[in-house]
Amino acid sequence: MQMPEEEAFAVLVKIMQDYRMRDMFKPTMAELGLCMFQLENLVAEQLPDLNQHFQSQAFHTTMYASSWFLTLFTTALSLPLACRIMDVFLSEGMEIIFKLALAMLTLGKEE
Repeated sequence: MQMPEEEAFAVLVKIMQDYRMRDMFKPTMAELGLCMFQLENLVAEQLPDLNQHFQSQAFHTTMYASSWFLTLFTTALSLPLACRIMDVFLSEGMEIIFKLALAMLTLGKEE
């Protein structure tokens, strides 16, 4: 995912404007709060045992998932995988981030 600076900046602007990412970084972080609420509900619905465990430990969604959404998993995955996720994100939007979050939780729930 190498490109000239001008193109990289244009991609950043597009991500911020077209994919709700700008609102993630506003002072209220309202969009991030909405994503955390949505993910919490998805975990409760699709991974009820894990959700119950998280609740019993007072382990809130923001404690593990905020960075996933703010960085689109670029800091949590290897560079080749992060590039692939970015490709899918640019194609499908925020839905892939929710799917990946659920997949990570599903894979890690036995630990």
